[in-house]
Amino acid sequence: MDYRIATIIVAIDQQSQEINNAVVKNDIKDEDIGAGDQGLMIGYATSESEELHPISHLYANKLCQRLRECKDQKIIPWLGPDAKT
Repeated sequence: MDYRIATIIVAIDQQSQEINNAVVKNDIKDEDIGAGDQGLMIGYATSESEELHPISHLYANKLCQRLRECKDQKIIPWLGPDAKT
């Protein structure tokens, strides 16, 4: 991929009502909040890591694990269940 000729398309739409309903608190316990729409598809293996995952994918997963620890252990008390990396 060449950054000089790459095309970047930005398409931002309004959040769907289904996702909004799943993430907005309405007398719901924190652990039950979540849209269930998070996902990442990696379509190749690489020697960038022992796990054969692209290094960006590996680091994103490790960051997500740490965010969960910080949320569960109240290290970052305001951190919500929808934190992203």
